[in-house]
Amino acid sequence: MVQIAAIAATVVIIAIVAWAWSRKQGAPDPSGVPIEAFAHVVEEQARQTEALRSAVEGLSEIVHQIRLLLEARTLCPYGEERRDA
Repeated sequence: MVQIAAIAATVVIIAIVAWAWSRKQGAPDPSGVPIEAFAHVVEEQARQTEALRSAVEGLSEIVHQIRLLLEARTLCPYGEERRDA
C-alpha cells in the first residue's frame, strides 16, 4: 500500500512539474515583445553605446592635443621675434 501511494505521489509530482514547464514554454510574453528580439535590441544598444563612448574618448584626445598646440603657440616667442626682424 505504501508503494502504491509513493508511485501515485511521484506521478502527481511529475505531472505538476510537466504542466508548469509546458505553461512556461508556451506562455506568450504579456508585453507582446518576444524576449529574443528584446535581447537583440539591448545588445545592439550596448554596441552602439560602446562605439559612442570610444568616439567621445577620441574627440576628447583631439581636443586635448589642440589645447596643447595652442598653449605651445601662445607661449612660443618665435612669432614676435619674426615680426621684429
